[in-house]
Amino acid sequence: HMKKKILLISLALLLAMSLVVIGCPAPENGVEPPPENGVEPPPGTLILKIGATFPMSSPYGYNTEKGYRILVKLFNDAGGFVVQGQRYMLEYISYDDQYTAEGGRAGVERLIYVDGVRHIVGMVGSAPVLGAIPVTEAEKIILMADCTTTTFLEPPLVDSIISAA
Repeated sequence: HMKKKILLISLALLLAMSLVVIGCPAPENGVEPPPENGVEPPPGTLILKIGATFPMSSPYGYNTEKGYRILVKLFNDAGGFVVQGQRYMLEYISYDDQYTAEGGRAGVERLIYVDGVRHIVGMVGSAPVLGAIPVTEAEKIILMADCTTTTFLEPPLVDSIISAA
């Protein structure tokens, strides 16, 4: 349980730090390509896949996603993290949810079923989160969401969501 708690705290810090970059405008011609990680993990290092969906066409979604990429790169460049003697580095995967329930569900399904992600560390807004909840709850995936209406995030509807409204 301590291992899971440390991991959740680390992911929560990653989410919180991402909010720093939100005030910047999105580029006029859509989303620019993400920076490459370029860091080769040391032997014996495990990769923890984390994922997110954001409305990439909005300044908020674009900049939050860009902030996650920057933070993951900085985190990995610093050597990742160690839990009970095991070193981990992050692999970050994200998709555009177009701020719709359908987009949120499709993005989360792809993260879970295609990419093998078990920790959704970012979603913005009630619509995409509502679309994702049936999938994350059925698969017992941790979902961290921001800027949502909190009344629908309470049991019995959801058990494994962390929300910052």
